[in-house]
Amino acid sequence: MAPRDPEERPDQARMDAMSDALARMVERQNRMDARLHRIEAAMGLTASPAAPPPLPEVLPPPLPEPAAPFAADVRHETPGFSEPGLEPPPLVEPGIETRFGLGWLNRVAVITLLFGIGFLFKYAVDNQWIGPAMRVALGVAGAMLALAVGEWISLRGQKTFAQGMTGLGLALLYLSFYAGFGFYHLLPQSVAFLLMFLSTVGAAALAVHYDSQAVAVLGMVGGFLTPPLLSTGEDRLGTLAAYTLVLSAGALSLARWKRWMALEYLAFAGTWLLFAGWASQFLSDDTRKAAFGWFTATFVLFFVASALSARLWLLALNAGVYFTASYFLLDPQYHSALGGFAAALAALHGAIAWILQERDAPFSRLSGAIALVLLTLAIPLQFVSFRITILWSLEAAALAWVASRLPSPRFQLGAWFLFAAVFVRLFANDSHAFETTLLNGRLLTFVVAAASLWIASRCALSRESQCVTYGAGHFVLLWALGMEVSAWAQRTAETQDVTSVSSTGISILMAAYALALVVAGVAAGSALNRILGLGLMALVIVKLYLFDVWQLSRGFRITAFLALGGLLLLVSYLYSRFKPALEKLWGARPAGENPPL
Repeated sequence: MAPRDPEERPDQARMDAMSDALARMVERQNRMDARLHRIEAAMGLTASPAAPPPLPEVLPPPLPEPAAPFAADVRHETPGFSEPGLEPPPLVEPGIETRFGLGWLNRVAVITLLFGIGFLFKYAVDNQWIGPAMRVALGVAGAMLALAVGEWISLRGQKTFAQGMTGLGLALLYLSFYAGFGFYHLLPQSVAFLLMFLSTVGAAALAVHYDSQAVAVLGMVGGFLTPPLLSTGEDRLGTLAAYTLVLSAGALSLARWKRWMALEYLAFAGTWLLFAGWASQFLSDDTRKAAFGWFTATFVLFFVASALSARLWLLALNAGVYFTASYFLLDPQYHSALGGFAAALAALHGAIAWILQERDAPFSRLSGAIALVLLTLAIPLQFVSFRITILWSLEAAALAWVASRLPSPRFQLGAWFLFAAVFVRLFANDSHAFETTLLNGRLLTFVVAAASLWIASRCALSRESQCVTYGAGHFVLLWALGMEVSAWAQRTAETQDVTSVSSTGISILMAAYALALVVAGVAAGSALNRILGLGLMALVIVKLYLFDVWQLSRGFRITAFLALGGLLLLVSYLYSRFKPALEKLWGARPAGENPPL
């Protein structure tokens, strides 16, 4: 091969070396094949050795096209740069020394410098070196100088240091404009407000220019501090609401564009803190409607932002804060409308859950869960007494039906929680209501709860939950009938006989209910009904022999034993009469299969 040109590039030298090595390997392989062929010919295994094939000519790979000047630097520095077949080199994570020396030290230096400037101004004011107008002018001049130096340094590639200088300039601008209004009264409020708003807009522009989230955060902090800093103690609700909406919309837009999530947190916290500060001073019966309009517009803004960016935390927090604030705001004057308000808010989140169920499943599920919670809260806000339990029962049954159609264990879990709330209300509230008629609201409430449990049983996702809800429905209905028997005893029996009449009536009721379950189980071939009936009959026997025989008077004892004995005999006859059919039901099913319900 020709000798290498000493001016040849290192990449070409490496390629030539690889080509030489490959050629030597091929030549060695050909010699080994020729030797093996001669050995086989000498042993008579093959014909005489043929001449070895000529060595293939190994050509070096073609040289790559020369890259454009600074192409690698452009790819590395330009966000989103891509070139087919050529990936940018991985970015190297800066070390701890670089992060501290260039990042944190820069931020601390800016804060320290701000304190130093403040101390210097304080010293100059105490010694009457400069007047108020000159102080404000020097502050603005220093801010412009810092911004100019930051831009000059940024053009030379020192981005992080330039961001620190830009932050220093913005902070000096805010302080100077505030001092011109609040301390020295050199600027009217409208002018100072406009200047600080323009400073915020400029901060956002510089943040985009430098691609710096830190500069954007500093600008937003200054923007949200502007209203309290420039407050004169007057109620300017319209101006404050418009300002916060514009500022939050800008922050959310910038956060979505540049993916600076810190701006979303800052906008949400800043808006509601400003509202809380305003409400602590100016909220009254005359301003409630206007305040409700303000944070309703704020809720819509953040709701749209959460839907566009799929921020689960923003969706949940926005709904919770808005509903809580609305409750305390509207309750004194508009309590009757709170249920409808919660239902409307639930409908909004339910609609979003339906629309986004295919595009964004997690967001859709969370929105649906929020809708269910709001709907559940709307019921006790709008209704009272038995209506709450009835509507909760129907809602739980609807959730169980929805879970069977999706199917979704989350909706099934929601149904279980609602049924638990129904049981709590039945035990703590509804069961203590006194009713004077047989057909009353309490009985209707328990009947609806039992029916809802049976509907949930039909829609259950597992056999276990099916059995539990079915049995719970019978328990609730029997509970209600027992209370009605006790109430009937109190209305009709003599005072000394109320306990005996009630206990005897409940025993007969339980036995009759058990008989009805067994009959239904035999007629429908339902093992669960028969088992429930027999279990209830066993409870009646235990009650009769351990309680009634000792507590009841002679007449009631005789009545209880005769009635129960007759019912037990009837149940025994049913099993004797339909024994072949029952044995066929139990024996005909495949091994390991559960009996039919």
